[in-house]
Amino acid sequence: MVVFTGKELAPEQEKQLQELARRVVIKGVESPERLLDETALFLHRAIADLPPHKQQMLERLHRSDEDLKGQQVLVVDDDDVRNIFALGSVLERHGMKVITAQTGHEAISTLEQTTNALLALMCLNAARLPARSDASGDLLPLSEQDRARWNTQLACRGLELFDSSRAGDKLSSYHIEAAIAVAHASAPSFAATDWSAVVGLYDHLMSIAPSPVMALNRAIAVGERDGAARGLAELMATTSVERLRSFPFYPAALGELEQRLGRHDAARRHFQAALALARNEAERRFLQKRLAAASQ
Repeated sequence: MVVFTGKELAPEQEKQLQELARRVVIKGVESPERLLDETALFLHRAIADLPPHKQQMLERLHRSDEDLKGQQVLVVDDDDVRNIFALGSVLERHGMKVITAQTGHEAISTLEQTTNALLALMCLNAARLPARSDASGDLLPLSEQDRARWNTQLACRGLELFDSSRAGDKLSSYHIEAAIAVAHASAPSFAATDWSAVVGLYDHLMSIAPSPVMALNRAIAVGERDGAARGLAELMATTSVERLRSFPFYPAALGELEQRLGRHDAARRHFQAALALARNEAERRFLQKRLAAASQ
């Protein structure tokens, strides 16, 4: 039984529901859209067969879930831990990562740790910006960047902030992303990167805050650790392919791996697809160069 009331239940109604729950499975929903979603599922109704306005309701609902998925939220309640559990359960059903605190002091400590991890990530990424393009302003992949051009001051500040972020016992996606940035910043060269550590960090990140772009980055890291064939298999097995199809660096990554495997025709097709998705002139020039390289 799916229950939606749109209002507070009277004590007697709550009692009736509790008694009914002993005999049948009851599921509560919080909105008309959720009610439609649940009933369509239980009655095996195809979404394509629903009236257009109901299809739009479900589309908006699922789109909002995708926006929330993987996001982090801090829930604070110093009065009743049951409130944290109830709200946390609702948020987790939407794919959110819930961090809890039972006191204001604990919440501030958590925010400080998370803030330091985010600042570390920003500093470490910004430190690499001077090397991400050549003298003509064209993009350079990480493997071709001159690390001597990295901003040493920003990189050191990022490492300091990362150390500070590790003081507590709270782990956020920012901590893991910052740790990945640390692995790159600490490597003296692209070839010397600890790709096993990077893949392990992406595995952890995907377990707490999965996203299509992180899945793409993980597959690329697997390709560096285990070879192009394995990286290509991981990339093609990604469950978020549909959400990556409009992202130019998904087909570009496929092209790079096919190129490394000597399959130049396939590489060209992927680079052509990536070029068609280029979002600005810098990306367009970069992808044109990769396509030209695959055509030689």
